[in-house]
Amino acid sequence: IKKNGHQIIPIMDARINEIHRGYGSILSKEELGTTQPQEIETFSLNGWFHNIPLGGQSCVQIEHIIHSFLSFLRETCSDKKVIVVGHGTWINLLCRILDNRSIQKAEELHGSEFYVNAGVTIFEKDIHGNLV
Repeated sequence: IKKNGHQIIPIMDARINEIHRGYGSILSKEELGTTQPQEIETFSLNGWFHNIPLGGQSCVQIEHIIHSFLSFLRETCSDKKVIVVGHGTWINLLCRILDNRSIQKAEELHGSEFYVNAGVTIFEKDIHGNLV
């Protein structure tokens, strides 16, 4: 694809899939509390970042996937501008890694208007070669 004289190469990558919250991905909190009360208890014990819902993923697991994705970008796109289109939690965790944010800050931003359900994030290198 050519846009304004620039070559655009769209790449679909499964590593950018949104976090799978198990039953929490398909049920409301009220339905989850009624049909899967152990999920609410486990979440309360483990917290947003570390909880692994039944059949789902934790934020920790997603961060491992993001590190793999970042390695791919370093190896294949180091001299290019990269635009990442993804869901809110995934983008929030990506920015947590890149900005070295605390888990607490990422949790505060989770679900905020700053990270809506989907977003476009543009990364390029600064004068020092750091991804920004």
